[in-house]
Amino acid sequence: MRGLTRFLTAIGLMVSVGGVLAQRGDLPPVPITEDVTYIVQPRDNLDGIGAYFDIRVDCIRELNDLQISTILQPGLALRLSPECPAYDGTQDVLDPRSDTPGLDGSDGTYVIRPNDTLDTIGQALDVSVEAMIATNQITNNKAIVPGQILVIPADAPKYGVVPALILSPGAEAAMAAGGGAGSVPGTTYVVKAGDTIPSIAESLDISTVVLRVVNGLSLEPNIAVGTELFIPEGASPFGAFPADGELARLTEGVGAGAIEGQTYVIQRNETIDGVGAMFNLDHYCLIERNGIKNVRNVSVGTLLLIPSDCGPYTGFDFVGTPES
Repeated sequence: MRGLTRFLTAIGLMVSVGGVLAQRGDLPPVPITEDVTYIVQPRDNLDGIGAYFDIRVDCIRELNDLQISTILQPGLALRLSPECPAYDGTQDVLDPRSDTPGLDGSDGTYVIRPNDTLDTIGQALDVSVEAMIATNQITNNKAIVPGQILVIPADAPKYGVVPALILSPGAEAAMAAGGGAGSVPGTTYVVKAGDTIPSIAESLDISTVVLRVVNGLSLEPNIAVGTELFIPEGASPFGAFPADGELARLTEGVGAGAIEGQTYVIQRNETIDGVGAMFNLDHYCLIERNGIKNVRNVSVGTLLLIPSDCGPYTGFDFVGTPES
């Protein structure tokens, strides 16, 4: 029965399971599939309770209005819910829940566990690490902590593929001339004191990736006061990665690493010379059309224009992709 209270007496043989001290056989069955109420026993602690029921400790605190400094008193009734994310501490979970929110990214979230890195998460979920970083506004990929909840963008590229994060100067100029955002309905926003790119995106409920790409912004969170930003109509919401084809609609065909349309996104270990060879285009023409001043400073994730009127590649690399 949902919400059924489980009273655990302190009489009889007591055993310690996962840090939870309770009478043998009187614990609610695990894994839990409905809300239950657990009565705190002597020497119980939230970490042990969380490990036993495979529930994130912060969620237990939130459900029961507990502060970090709260000391559990025997007899206290704790509400436990299967809607909580998985336990994220260091104790062993004897009976893990198979359908835990944030367990495998299938519900659009992932709860970081001990020893996780963004790279291992990206590999396990087959999601672009750069897309996760952009969607979750992570500024230091080594500073993620167990228990942190990541939004897993459903439309992100696969692991190993870098999405469009910034525009080359040439691509930005083309959009400003009417080839991109100028043909898309929307509004403008003028940056105020105290604004950051993440705070603007959140207040306007627009994907930070869309905001950056459409406006040619860098990956830095800060932005100058007075900057006028274009806010395209119908963009993906804050916390989400652009929907399939959305960046293409806004920027004349973002390829997110694939060779399609009139643009290409620089991937890891790629160079302008290599992109020229890939498309059989004169790389000097490619540099000029994209307004690149220093070929060594082209960032991974930069969206390049692929001109149709440049001459053939004249360098020393192999021409064309391996598939060609």
